[in-house]
Amino acid sequence: KGLLRPDQTLALLGDNAAGMPSGEDVLEPVFKAPARWIETADQEVAAIAGATTVSANEVLATHLLEVIKQNLARLLTLKSLRKLLDEMCNLSDQERSAANKRLLDELMPEKVPPELLLAVLKLLLDEGVSIRNLGTILETISEVRAHAGSAEAICELVRQRLSLQLLEDLRRADGTVPLLQLAGEWEDTFNTYALASDSSGAGNVALPPELFQKLTQAAADKLALLSEDGVFPAIVSSAARRRYLRTIFQAKGITAPVLSFEELGSNAKPALMGVIPA
Repeated sequence: KGLLRPDQTLALLGDNAAGMPSGEDVLEPVFKAPARWIETADQEVAAIAGATTVSANEVLATHLLEVIKQNLARLLTLKSLRKLLDEMCNLSDQERSAANKRLLDELMPEKVPPELLLAVLKLLLDEGVSIRNLGTILETISEVRAHAGSAEAICELVRQRLSLQLLEDLRRADGTVPLLQLAGEWEDTFNTYALASDSSGAGNVALPPELFQKLTQAAADKLALLSEDGVFPAIVSSAARRRYLRTIFQAKGITAPVLSFEELGSNAKPALMGVIPA
């Protein structure tokens, strides 16, 4: 919860708040970066001091968008999925509609059961991944279902097929993708506390509470520091650890995307912005 100040401006504070106008110190609601509500008349002073300023309307819009994105998976049901599939076959472009109908007739329900498709789509939406490319998602599920096993393992392979889409919102004007990587020592720690592998492919680890807190706090600190400079990187890891890391970061309210190296593809221009220390 937070309090919106419609007659004021939110200034994102950098490392040094010297020279900043006075006001109420808060945390920015989405990325939890240090911020301060200041009088709108002082916006220019804050900018000169090096702060990024955001209007109250922009703060509210960003917060609402994040809330909707975080709950899309809950809104998707078998009924709404059927409606979505029906719409694929009733486009204004008759040729595309016919092609989509042929695809659905070929794959569903024998090769892609509706319940499995729903589970994979929910997993994608839960991480804010658009499901607009249903054709690719359906084809990938049909290809990997026999050997991938669980919906979680299938979803990881679907994500790799959607790599260009995953990077779309992360790519900056210069074409680079800002990334935050875990220090190599974390993999040694994960191996020490790894659980027996299961069919989910999640690479689950039973970290002791103190290490769990150390990892999530280190990630949150790095992300907050970068956000002060207007940099919002994804966290990158191996495919085996990606889902596990996403789960624990989500539990601590860390909303940064978590990618695997396999999802970067050969055309990405990675820009390493820092390392999460062990």
